[in-house]
Amino acid sequence: MGLPDGHVTAVPGLSRAAQLHALGNGVVPQQAEHALRLLLDRATLAAPSPRPCPAATPRSRARAARNSHRENAR
Repeated sequence: MGLPDGHVTAVPGLSRAAQLHALGNGVVPQQAEHALRLLLDRATLAAPSPRPCPAATPRSRARAARNSHRENAR
């Protein structure tokens, strides 16, 4: 399962049935890592690309300057 040797079997007094019960339906760590990487890759691909801040473009800065002059003139 990718766990260190003796992870369950080296526990003193644990019967074979108890060892299997302790492991349960555990996911193999390598499978879990692979699944998480796939999900993160999909999430990254599906995420919208960041848009530039409107105030950062020259046109929007000019518009903001015009609007502030109009507001100050009132």
